[in-house]
Amino acid sequence: MTTTAYRVGALAALAAVSASWVAVALGVVSVVGGVSTLALAAGGALALAWLLRDLSGPQALALGVVVLLAGFAVYLLVIPEAIRDSLTPTSVTTDTLALLTGFSIYRLVEAGAWATAVTPAPLFLTWYFGFRRNYSAAALVAGGMLGFFVLTGDAGAVATLVGTVAALLAVACGRIADHGGGGKRQAQLLAAGVAVCVLAPAVVTAVPGGAGTPLVTPPTPTTDLSAPDDHVAVGGRIRLSPKVNFVASLDGYDYRCRAVNGTNEFTCTPASDPPYYRVASYDRFTGTSWLQTGASEGGSLRGPPGPEESLEQTITLRRSADALPAAAEPVDVDGIDYSVTRFGNLRPDEDTDPPTTYRVESERVNATPAQLRAAGTDYPEDVAENYLQVPETTDPAVARVTANVTADAETPYGKARAIESWLAANREYDLDAPNPRGNLVNYFVLSDDATGYCTYYATSMVTMLRTQGIPARFAVGYTSGQQVDANQWVVRGYDSHAWVEAYFPEYGWVRFDPTPGGPRQTAETDRLETARENGTENVDALGSDTATTTTTTTPDASSETATTDTATTPPNATTTGLPGGLEGVRDAANNSTATGTTAASGAGGVTLPPPGTLALWGLLGGGLVGALQYSGLPGRVARAVWLRRRLTGSPEDVAIGAFARVEYVLERTYRPRRDGETVRAYLDAVRAPDSVRAVAAARERARYGTGLDDDAARAAARQARAFVAAHTRLPVPDWW
Repeated sequence: MTTTAYRVGALAALAAVSASWVAVALGVVSVVGGVSTLALAAGGALALAWLLRDLSGPQALALGVVVLLAGFAVYLLVIPEAIRDSLTPTSVTTDTLALLTGFSIYRLVEAGAWATAVTPAPLFLTWYFGFRRNYSAAALVAGGMLGFFVLTGDAGAVATLVGTVAALLAVACGRIADHGGGGKRQAQLLAAGVAVCVLAPAVVTAVPGGAGTPLVTPPTPTTDLSAPDDHVAVGGRIRLSPKVNFVASLDGYDYRCRAVNGTNEFTCTPASDPPYYRVASYDRFTGTSWLQTGASEGGSLRGPPGPEESLEQTITLRRSADALPAAAEPVDVDGIDYSVTRFGNLRPDEDTDPPTTYRVESERVNATPAQLRAAGTDYPEDVAENYLQVPETTDPAVARVTANVTADAETPYGKARAIESWLAANREYDLDAPNPRGNLVNYFVLSDDATGYCTYYATSMVTMLRTQGIPARFAVGYTSGQQVDANQWVVRGYDSHAWVEAYFPEYGWVRFDPTPGGPRQTAETDRLETARENGTENVDALGSDTATTTTTTTPDASSETATTDTATTPPNATTTGLPGGLEGVRDAANNSTATGTTAASGAGGVTLPPPGTLALWGLLGGGLVGALQYSGLPGRVARAVWLRRRLTGSPEDVAIGAFARVEYVLERTYRPRRDGETVRAYLDAVRAPDSVRAVAAARERARYGTGLDDDAARAAARQARAFVAAHTRLPVPDWW
């Protein structure tokens, strides 16, 4: 390879490492908005690097600092005034340390503005140094940004590996180019080095006791709603445990019961539905997961702003927990040390070794559907700012479908009920649902045959509400569980659940649950019975294994008379597919190119691995080819086959072929024949035996003389075969 080729390779490697971290910034703005702004800023940085490539190094560094400070000045202008006023040197240092220890960029307030502010300066410096052929400095800047995003937890395994390999390639190619270029052997060695970089971490994590699965086959994400933190995945496998998580006693819970056909079994209809026990709430959707923006702690206990009803719960934890389940909204807690998240949920301040018991008083929204329909749209500023975000990866067809579903609803409450009913009626519940690539909502709303479980339903409803300007958030926790006595419930890991909370002015957050209850309860019951049959421990408490009590509940704590709402269900709703009258939207959805819709639909054809996996296999394959070429193994194998191949053709062809094999063995045994060195001079130099000289003479007569007869050619072939067999370890067949 020439020097120019290596310089081009260094620039290509710099492009790859730059792309590995810029992709993280693009991912952030694709969630919160501002892709075009970031693209413009990045393009401007590249243009500036080219135009100012003649600046001295100190001048370029100074300009980079100025660009970075200007970006942060803009960021400070767009963040809320309350946050800006609270900034101090200590808080800035604390926030920086948080970012360097796993605080995701997605959780930052105005994350899109931050990503746009931080991108131009390092991109400018990377390509300033690259255009000046200082590839080591360029790789250092780009690699430093990649390392930063690795520390925040936002750079995935594939991007990290590709970026690291690209940075090493940029430095290596630059060094070779600085020394006048290299030959084929240097290129092969470089490719082999890339293969080692790709293969080593995969091997380390694949061996017994390794840290995880090989990087070339990224693990399928697992959703675990029983152990939520500031991030929860919404697709892939879901982890559900049959074991009892806690027992709940509701003080003063009223219900009405009646016997079933004169048997000892009875059905209880509560005066108000038993609560869901919330443990976490989320405001920002990335397309594949939910995040909590801002700091996790710092909240306070407060009830809804409007009419409420009090509910007291005594919770006994049967397993250790990182969150304290409680009905919304908790206003008082006794019996345990706790802290309150920004979303009003409870966290223990110390380990909760079972059995741990605490008491919670909650205030639930007490509003009729008529009151909620009249609530209006005068949302508080902070609610409107934080709970209307929709990822830019969301297909526009989602909003069109939602508009059709809610066409007959005139109020936010009516629209919420319409969306809730449509999802429950038109999507199939399945705990083994596929994990779609890209934005989950595109798949679940736009695919006629979409299947999913609670996170699919809740995520889709939140997004659909937000497309209609209705603030909503994603909540996780537990359903009411199994009733075992008048006011006692056993709640298992199987009861972990996700639902929707929509905001109504003067009333606060109201729960909606679009997941169809019947299929969910059937799946949970089947798995519980299987666990009992298998002898799984701790799946029952307080006689839950023999309890026959069932509970019939109304859809929602705030909607005992929700069925009277005329906007609950679209008039032409069907049980499968899109509702009637949406043929135009159906066509748009079926023709959508949104990521994930086709890949998860099970259509015919070959499904390719993710692009990142293909890139890794490409690097690995190219490196292995380079390593093989560098070792010379393919050539030796080909020569071994050639040495054993039967000599065919005319006597002249046989003689020439026989000497070619002899010459190959001589060159491997002694030395190659030099340019311009005659055959006779070479044979004299290596002191070839008489048999070899006889073969050379036959070859000379065949090429330059009057030709050979069959006997002379056969004799030359036998002499050559004897020499080759004597100097190689391979058995050589009769060539003639």
